[in-house]
Amino acid sequence: MPPASRGGRSILTVLSLLCAFFCATSEGRLLKLPRLLSIPVIQNREFALGKQAEQHDTLGFLGDPHFDRTSQGKGKSTDASPHEGPQLNTSSTTQRSAQADKRSLRQKLEYQNLHGGSPGNIKRRSELGQTFGLFPYLPALFAFGDSDFDLGNTLYLNVTPYKATKYAPYGESYKGGDALRGRFCDGLLVPDFLAEGLGLPILPPNFAPNASFSHGTSFAVSGSGLLNATRNMHNPAIKTHLFAQVENFLAFQEASIDYWAQHADNPPLAPQYPPPSAFAKALYMVLVGANDVLKFMVVQHGKPGPAADVFVEEMTAMYGQFVKAIYAAGGRNFVLFSLGNIGCSPLARQINNGTCSPTVSSICSSLAAATAALPARLAASVPDARILVGDMFGFNREVEGDPSRFGVTNIVDACCGGGVPGLGNTYTTCADEKPATVNGVTYPRKVCSNPGTYQFWDQFHLTQAMNRQLSHEVLRGSSWVYPGNILKTFVVPQIESTYGVAP
Repeated sequence: MPPASRGGRSILTVLSLLCAFFCATSEGRLLKLPRLLSIPVIQNREFALGKQAEQHDTLGFLGDPHFDRTSQGKGKSTDASPHEGPQLNTSSTTQRSAQADKRSLRQKLEYQNLHGGSPGNIKRRSELGQTFGLFPYLPALFAFGDSDFDLGNTLYLNVTPYKATKYAPYGESYKGGDALRGRFCDGLLVPDFLAEGLGLPILPPNFAPNASFSHGTSFAVSGSGLLNATRNMHNPAIKTHLFAQVENFLAFQEASIDYWAQHADNPPLAPQYPPPSAFAKALYMVLVGANDVLKFMVVQHGKPGPAADVFVEEMTAMYGQFVKAIYAAGGRNFVLFSLGNIGCSPLARQINNGTCSPTVSSICSSLAAATAALPARLAASVPDARILVGDMFGFNREVEGDPSRFGVTNIVDACCGGGVPGLGNTYTTCADEKPATVNGVTYPRKVCSNPGTYQFWDQFHLTQAMNRQLSHEVLRGSSWVYPGNILKTFVVPQIESTYGVAP
């Protein structure tokens, strides 16, 4: 509802609505919102109601004893029914309650998310999160990149290594089981966690036929590169590089415009596409570059020398071109992730006798620094864009430097693979159907008993546990994301502009 239409509506009304927006009942069900709010509640009830909301609260956003208004019966709201919505009146009791709700809202938004906290507390904060993620704060989320952000597009490519992700042990750590197939991980990826934290259902892959894309999709494809010359590493005939994904996005946007034009007189309750107005408010996130680095190292025979500087500049320029392309299509909100430290991946350690590759790590470090400087570099070209940088490289380095702080006991080996422990454990990859034989020794694929204590799921990709901790900080923390987190940069301004109340 635009501010001009509110007329003389009291601040009490606004605060009461905000209370309904953020609070849950003692039974774990969400309070119903008045129809006049017209806030699009998430379509997937599995992520919205009752015990199933708790089951899928993988970021730990439910049940915070500090701010759960129903925790231990403290602060339980008596002026609203879970079936009737908030009861609005002007009694002094209700006014005091509304003022308390406003203070509670302010605390929710400030408590270790807008201003962060010590990164050392990340494990505790992952377990004791606020009640965020119950309603969609942004209309849509779009992901681009390679296997780190591929949410299942691999399943629609006729490429043998990708087919393995359709079956266990992939996705085994996720409570939803088969729903997570198609990811190079034991469970959720960063886009999954961020979608949940923003109140959106898990995004479908763009290649999925007849899927509901009403809240966004992932265009990312495993094996992709940032550079046009980096073809799909398993099938060069497939064009999956980043700018092919941009072309797919533009086609998606056109399909959305056509879809809503056809349904202008009778808008569907469960639309297939987000409305055209959503693209300007949506969040666009990207992580890509690992396959480019691998190809570059092969071309340079492992000794890039001065060519590394040229390579880093070319990669950074293309990252900037991506932002400009989405900006030209109406996008304004971005999270650019730096490439992680693949120089310390299990595959790199296997090649380097258990140690990191200093050459590859140096290139990744240079790429991370260049990505961090990119928002300032683009400021004049995309003047009203808001760009955050997710520091995947910095996150990897901190885990490597102090693994116990993150609950990790193994930073060297792949959880899923076959090989020599301490040397990467990846002669046989997690996707290999047949065991590899090296120097007469056969190494069958095995899966570690506790993936949550490993940094890497396979030869390159992080475990669900690592993705969760990184996502937590990018969403509402103060580490590995700058100049601010997603909530502070994108969500709070929307609440202020929509309700006219500063949290």
